[in-house]
Amino acid sequence: MQTRKLGKSGIDVSALGLGYWAIGGPFWHLEQKPESIVGYSDVDDDESIRAVWRALDLGVNFFDTSDVYGCEQSERILGRALTGQRQRVVIVTKFGFVPDEKRHFILDEDSGRSSSARHVKPAYGG
Repeated sequence: MQTRKLGKSGIDVSALGLGYWAIGGPFWHLEQKPESIVGYSDVDDDESIRAVWRALDLGVNFFDTSDVYGCEQSERILGRALTGQRQRVVIVTKFGFVPDEKRHFILDEDSGRSSSARHVKPAYGG
């Protein structure tokens, strides 16, 4: 697998990365009806983990996820798949909207909850 430098960081990342939006499964925005799913349909977690392992075998070390992908499900599954591999990989995540896992909603900024390092670090073993 070819690699590229990540900006001026000096970190080498694979030329191809694995995006994890689909792995999160279904969710919807608070303003929408449950029939208006934003995410994907149900996804088999074991199959998702095998996809990460295969990507690692092929030299992929760059993984993209977000806490809103399936109301944190994407991050949980990626974390499980990368157990013991954290030093080998680079994970990029994003935040802004706030997931409500119990209701599978994406809340707005007025919800009173915020994304922070308190969430990100434990999710990836940092």
